[in-house]
Amino acid sequence: MKDFHEFDARLEKNFGIFSPAELSKIAKTRVLIVGLGGIGGYLANALARLGVRQLTLVDFDKFKVTNLNRQLFSSLKTIDKFKVDIIKDELLKIDPTLKIDSRPLSIEALDGDVVSKVDVVFDAVDVIKTKIYLEKMCSKYNLPLIHGALGGWFGQVGISLPKSALLEDYYGQGVSGLEDSMGAPTFIPPLVAHYMVVQFILLCLGKKEALINQILNIDALQTELSVVYKK
Repeated sequence: MKDFHEFDARLEKNFGIFSPAELSKIAKTRVLIVGLGGIGGYLANALARLGVRQLTLVDFDKFKVTNLNRQLFSSLKTIDKFKVDIIKDELLKIDPTLKIDSRPLSIEALDGDVVSKVDVVFDAVDVIKTKIYLEKMCSKYNLPLIHGALGGWFGQVGISLPKSALLEDYYGQGVSGLEDSMGAPTFIPPLVAHYMVVQFILLCLGKKEALINQILNIDALQTELSVVYKK
């Protein structure tokens, strides 16, 4: 009971805009985060602090020196260590009762039994073909995919429902990723990650404002938000 009260106290400031029933629904939603780089680390952190109880973390990569400008939980002490292991340990420092399944492998190598036990998937990868693979995987298991991407001053988020082929069609227009050419400055990954968390909340609670089968562009330079694609 002591752990429950401590955990409940940590969530106290979340009650301003949520009812206990809504927070309970969010807490019971099982999430899979694919990619624990700039966006993914902030996602995992925010979801744990929001009250999500079960997280599956998938990333085959290890921290590098070039991650230090933007990736939460990266430090000189974590260089050459698997991101999933470091982030799992850090989240358990926030709440030791979290259920975290960490997988240091590619999403293509993930067992289908793991995917079938989650409710929502987060796309925090930076390779377009992997994003489309995730979308097809989610269609196969009838799961919503919360999409995120970034490059330079820009980010984008959206929700791809099963069978929508939102990302496949969007990127099929010849849209290319911007991160390779424009970089990933310190402030954009947390911005995109937290917009993704907002979409997760709206989706979980069935809010009409959720970006269902739409892609929202975030222009931090011009301080503009605009839906750039929808189905």
